[in-house]
Amino acid sequence: MKPIDIIYQLKLRGISQSQLARDIGVTSGVVSNVINGKITAHAVAQHIAKMLEKEIKDIWPDQYVFVPRKLRRYDKKTKSQPKQEGL
Repeated sequence: MKPIDIIYQLKLRGISQSQLARDIGVTSGVVSNVINGKITAHAVAQHIAKMLEKEIKDIWPDQYVFVPRKLRRYDKKTKSQPKQEGL
């Protein structure tokens, strides 16, 4: 969704950015920045999605994608992780 669409949908439901900020204990600037895609804050995005009755991935399809890290093996003898080539 575009930021203007998110704001419009919130207003249709009678929800202001200031109210969202008070609900979750952040500033309205943080809420605005999340809506506009300037920062990522999962808890804020989750609350906005809940208010819009949508999934985060439907609002921000590319921004909140979980990509698991590769596992590194722990060497018990040296108590360190081996170096990975190409990183």
